[in-house]
Amino acid sequence: MGIKVTINEEVITRAARCSNTGKFHKGVKKNNSWVEKINDTLHKGRPTNKTCDMLNEHRVLQNLIFDCFMPRDGGSDYKSLDHNLFLYFFIQHQKVNLPEYMFHYMSWALKESIDNK
Repeated sequence: MGIKVTINEEVITRAARCSNTGKFHKGVKKNNSWVEKINDTLHKGRPTNKTCDMLNEHRVLQNLIFDCFMPRDGGSDYKSLDHNLFLYFFIQHQKVNLPEYMFHYMSWALKESIDNK
């Protein structure tokens, strides 16, 4: 359409009508202190850390997060530690910086589309 638009966290904050404060972590590694807390919360003593062994309500929340806020890479069962941490914050009723997560994943998707040309 020829209209120049700059999208940043502030624009997302206004469009989503939410605050730009709260927890935001990216690039969580397997040896991070969050991993045990995440697995305890999401799987509550179930046999594995796979999606099929998550509580049903956590799986529904996960699908909403994947479809609405955070795209994913890999197979249909793949979720990164970043996805799990976001879900953990959500389940624990901790305030999450949604605009920052949305901006981060929008930037990631744009970069992926440019790299795959």
